[in-house]
Amino acid sequence: MSYIQTTTAVPKGVADDGVMGPAPQMFWGSAALDGTANPFLSAVMGTQYVRSSAGVVACWVKTANTGASTDWVAVPMGTALLTAAEVDYLDLTTLGTGAASKAVVLDANSDYIWPAAGTLTFGTATNGSIAGAGASGANHALGATALNGLEFYLNATHTTGDMRGEYLRLYFSGVGGSGEAARIFSTVNNVAAATVHGAHISLSFGTTGSITGLGVASRNTLHIPKAMTAGTYYVQQLEFWADATTSDTAGMTAQAFTNYNLGGDGTGKALIEDTVNLFAITGGTIAGSNLVETETAETKFSHKIRIDVYGTPMWLMVCDS
Repeated sequence: MSYIQTTTAVPKGVADDGVMGPAPQMFWGSAALDGTANPFLSAVMGTQYVRSSAGVVACWVKTANTGASTDWVAVPMGTALLTAAEVDYLDLTTLGTGAASKAVVLDANSDYIWPAAGTLTFGTATNGSIAGAGASGANHALGATALNGLEFYLNATHTTGDMRGEYLRLYFSGVGGSGEAARIFSTVNNVAAATVHGAHISLSFGTTGSITGLGVASRNTLHIPKAMTAGTYYVQQLEFWADATTSDTAGMTAQAFTNYNLGGDGTGKALIEDTVNLFAITGGTIAGSNLVETETAETKFSHKIRIDVYGTPMWLMVCDS
């Protein structure tokens, strides 16, 4: 049994039960805790004292009876009182389902559903409608230490079907709309950077890893559902873009629309080079009017396309008929 009383009263206690003695109590006030004076001195062990002063709430529990202030141990508490509006933040309809002006609370499976109309913003304000950090002219700072803005290391142990680390699909349902499902853009911001890629996509294998089907580091597929009309279609577009009238590639060490590079271990590269093809055309046949035709009249080769082979300029011979 305990009593709630102010520090202006001597702790009441209860009659000794012969074993436990007086029961612990709870009392409150605004006075500073002084274990050498009543009511703190007379309180039995286990008694709690709650102090409210200048909007700050503190709590102590008596754990010894030596007559010193150190008999009382502070209980960690917040430094501000909860308002009614703040308590209402916890008034959730369904655990794990987000709602406006409510706290984020996971459900029993540690899952959480973000509100459909909400935006998750990391740090700086964003124009992203679902999630984002920063906006044009107001970049979100990652700092001066090399790290990843977003990082996911995932592991799939399935034995059938397709698993994807990320799936992104955008439906265009408005007449005249334009855009991309993903726009990845690197900008060298007025500095001399080292190595920079707009995007880097890799497929790797463990020491004993292999596949029995198709393995490609990057795959681009253009779906043709019917007889298409109008528009220009490419499976892939490689593009140099001149940002200004002074745009010029002459000062570059090297430049090309495509670079076919043999990289990595020297011995391994030599083995790969023995069998690798520059490119492969599959799924069709060699025949007249097809993508690939037979041509025996060498006199028809009237044009050449400049390429770079291991640093040596060479030309691909082509004809216009």
